[in-house]
Amino acid sequence: MDNSTFLTKFFAGAVEFGNRHFTVSGLLFRDDKKVFAKIEMLLLLLTVLSVSVLFQIENFSFWPGLALCLIFSQRVFEYLIVYSRNFILSRGRVFTDFPDKKSRGEWIVIMFLLNLLQVILVFALWYRFLSLHIPSAFSQTIGVLDGFYLSVITFFTLGFGDIVPTAPVTKLIVSFQSFLSFYTLLIVMNGLIAHHFVGKDGH
Repeated sequence: MDNSTFLTKFFAGAVEFGNRHFTVSGLLFRDDKKVFAKIEMLLLLLTVLSVSVLFQIENFSFWPGLALCLIFSQRVFEYLIVYSRNFILSRGRVFTDFPDKKSRGEWIVIMFLLNLLQVILVFALWYRFLSLHIPSAFSQTIGVLDGFYLSVITFFTLGFGDIVPTAPVTKLIVSFQSFLSFYTLLIVMNGLIAHHFVGKDGH
């Protein structure tokens, strides 16, 4: 008998739909036996590209720059989908197909940190881009280091107040990143709790 509620079914269905249609790793490596090694290379490549675009975004006019920001925003949605699937729904292949069970935990942590870095870089890219094209976006002009700094302190909800969003669009994006940090905490806590009880059950 299925005791799932409407909201839990909807959440699981949305995550599975996103995993099938909107994740680069899922689209490229769905049935690949070397999926984990290829995901490593993909994440390293995307991280390098994110850094490169962050440094070069000022050389693009508005529409190409906006297109780049939107393309890299896919990394944020993939982060949400993949870690919701792995650590809330426990449906990821890392739990069933990872070749070395002893190093699986270390691999998960390394990949999590790489994905987290990409999320921070994507928001830094948005902050830098908006500062370049909307003079009133922030309380000061956002350089490369400023964008990275603002993204880090926003994600970790430090809020020093030295750089403040002053335009509606930047307030919305900063608010979304703050929400994302809270959701990340939920993902990590759920993953740790699930791992604790699975270990106790011996499964």
